[in-house]
Amino acid sequence: MRSNIPIIIKTVAFVVSILFFSANISFAQSDVELKQAVDLANQGTEEGYKNAIVLYKKYETKLNASQFNDFGYCYWSLKDYKIALHYFELSASIGFEMGIFNSAYNYFYGNGTDKDFVKAYNYLSKLGQNFSEISEANHLMGHCIEYDAKVQGINGKPNYGLAYSYFLKAAEKGHMEGIKHVADYNNNSGKIPTNYEKAKYWSKKACDANLQEYCEALAKINLLLAKNSENTPQNTANAKPKSTDYLSVLEAIRKNL
Repeated sequence: MRSNIPIIIKTVAFVVSILFFSANISFAQSDVELKQAVDLANQGTEEGYKNAIVLYKKYETKLNASQFNDFGYCYWSLKDYKIALHYFELSASIGFEMGIFNSAYNYFYGNGTDKDFVKAYNYLSKLGQNFSEISEANHLMGHCIEYDAKVQGINGKPNYGLAYSYFLKAAEKGHMEGIKHVADYNNNSGKIPTNYEKAKYWSKKACDANLQEYCEALAKINLLLAKNSENTPQNTANAKPKSTDYLSVLEAIRKNL
């Protein structure tokens, strides 16, 4: 009697090869269509985002961390913030830094959820210093600490010193809002010890960016420092006349911009 085993083995091998071939086709198709989803989203139109969402949904179980973030961004662009946050957090849970940042951003501003500075801060604190948006992350962390004493607070009060340290990190990377906050904090804010020299330094950077408010602040700081210098014992006897007119000092600053 003839054995059917060789025939069975060949049949199984053929079926497996067919399945493998089909899987490759499916994998290739998903790659192509997910690339199409990116291109559609990059159009920046409502129709583009909606069509991208259709493709992302089709392959949702195959998405990686970056694609979950892109999926969320499509919903965010259509102002469907609740669903956007869901996908941002899926991306964040896999460790994708832009997903982490976007999750924090939505909790900070209350997009698709209640504002929650604790959750925003916790997400932001996971970002590495080489993250592309780290200066904005530091800026937001400073505000989380300012706005909610539950975030690193001291005796139920905001930890302004720590908030300042994050604003300073942002400022040192050229973040303009960070620069403004550091200037304000040092300029008799009552949040940290006043330091007019530092206030002058950072106000000048803001003034150099043509922010009129900080040009005016710089003029006042220069006058104050000049008066303080004139009143020191070593300068009192032989003090040289200096302009103490605020408008004159402000005009001089403007001419140097």
